[in-house]
Amino acid sequence: MLQFVDINAIQKELGNHFTLDIEVNRNGLLKIIQALTTTGQTLADAKIQLEDWEYNCSALIEKLMYHSLSIIKLAEGDELKFLNDNNGIRVIDSTSILILSRSVLECYLTLHYIFFDSTTKAQKKFRFKLWQLAGLQSRQQFTGDHESLYQKKVGEQKLIAQLLNEIKDDSHYKDLTKGQLNKLNTYGLARLDSFNAMIKKSNLRYHPYSGRCFLLYLL
Repeated sequence: MLQFVDINAIQKELGNHFTLDIEVNRNGLLKIIQALTTTGQTLADAKIQLEDWEYNCSALIEKLMYHSLSIIKLAEGDELKFLNDNNGIRVIDSTSILILSRSVLECYLTLHYIFFDSTTKAQKKFRFKLWQLAGLQSRQQFTGDHESLYQKKVGEQKLIAQLLNEIKDDSHYKDLTKGQLNKLNTYGLARLDSFNAMIKKSNLRYHPYSGRCFLLYLL
């Protein structure tokens, strides 16, 4: 049965789950993930027809959700005990939480940049091809003696050549600067904007409790 989700109500609710209390934040993040899961299922039930490249949106959303669930688990903390001592202390791996938080932020910015930004569908498709090509180009740098790795790299070389030709034939290719063209032809051009520029263009804002970038919330 198709359920309709009030996106505005969800966005308004998000801001209520971020405080200086880690337990409140952890439970709030879990509610956000549950809301995202419900929204995703609603879209799946709607059976909206998309172009093949647009279905990659779901892979990024899954990555965002999995990393967020890992953050929730890490925020529970673990008990660290000493030898010959029954007493323990609760520790939280804050460094890993920050690393995953950065990945979540970059994942969201990529989602917004490619799929949700207020630009034309043709521009979004061009951005997607650049991002896909950069990922394939980076994997070409992997080294190893495994035959399966060699065969995979050979197979992806054909896809790289195909994507590069499609990008060059795209009308947006002429808008690339000399520096961007150099990146494209060497190690890849995953995005046309920096992450700082992408933050400013997205609907992310600094949370009032902290000036740190990892405590951002959706308006």
